[in-house]
Amino acid sequence: MVCSKIGVSTECAPFSLQWRGVCSRFELALPASMRTPSRASRLSQTDRQARALLGAVRGGPRVRAWACVPILAATSCLARAGPGPAASSGGPTVFVEAPPRLTTEELFGALRELGAELWIADDMRLNVRLHDARSFVTACELIAALEHDLEFFDLAYLPVDDLEPITRLRSTERLDLTGTRADLQPLRNLSRLRALNLAQTDLESLTPLSELGALEQLNLSNARVDLTAIGQLTSLRELDLRAARTAPRGFEVREGDGLELADLRTSTTLERLDLSQTKVRDWWSLSSLWTLRQLDLSYTNFTELGLLERFDELESLSLRRTAVAEIGTLTRLDALRVVDLRDCELVDDADVDRLASLRPGLEILR
Repeated sequence: MVCSKIGVSTECAPFSLQWRGVCSRFELALPASMRTPSRASRLSQTDRQARALLGAVRGGPRVRAWACVPILAATSCLARAGPGPAASSGGPTVFVEAPPRLTTEELFGALRELGAELWIADDMRLNVRLHDARSFVTACELIAALEHDLEFFDLAYLPVDDLEPITRLRSTERLDLTGTRADLQPLRNLSRLRALNLAQTDLESLTPLSELGALEQLNLSNARVDLTAIGQLTSLRELDLRAARTAPRGFEVREGDGLELADLRTSTTLERLDLSQTKVRDWWSLSSLWTLRQLDLSYTNFTELGLLERFDELESLSLRRTAVAEIGTLTRLDALRVVDLRDCELVDDADVDRLASLRPGLEILR
């Protein structure tokens, strides 16, 4: 006999849901204090998870209500609130029968009951933002049941410990895990993921990301990073490392060993790189990133502009408050449109004037 069971506790009383394979039904066992549907309704209103499970149980014992049950791949079921055989706990049992699939409207309603923000793009792709980590598992079940590709899933600042439920959402294209503390291993299954935000994280390894062949944008700002796996991302175009560090979060950027740019040498598709406010172990490896169009080196100890000689496609460069002194290289970067030289105390004003005369179309911030 197939038998699966989950338990839920609320402020009022605990209850459990059990699948009975021999009779093909779910049994919701309530404690003795829960003797009427009205009490069940009151219980459901005290807890979002319970409400999503029981639905709006109102009226007499024959009233039916929809509920979501993530057991044995049954993402939805019809809950019949009414008297049944006494459960082992001494209270009544509510039988739950597997019905036809919930409608899109009912699935959206269940997601909103969990406090999720929902919006649909013009191309009918779904966008979801969660505000409560406790609803994460149930929300993933409901989203998976919808016939919409998931364009954006926002889990920023939610204390989600296990991302395994997200493996069902393989259509996800953009994912915000700002401040996450969970293991990234389940992300290996998101083959369509194009943009990932891991800002303000403290993860020892980013190795699972190496299998994300479609990833184009990666935000690691204010995060603890190891760039080893990043170099294996064959489609990466934008990498934000602003204030990233090798030391654990809570330490100053300068206290770590510094970022190792050599790990990015194989990133032949990179177009935008933000290294502002970072400590870099060896700047020489920067010369291999000649596909860049935008580069931010502001508030670093960068000194050698000669490393950018081969950057024929570079259009925007920020050198604000760096240790650069010689700027002759800038006259030979034909694609350059904007350069930020503010607070570069070692740069001679006469050299800036000469640059302006040789490159009249160049916007110079000084």
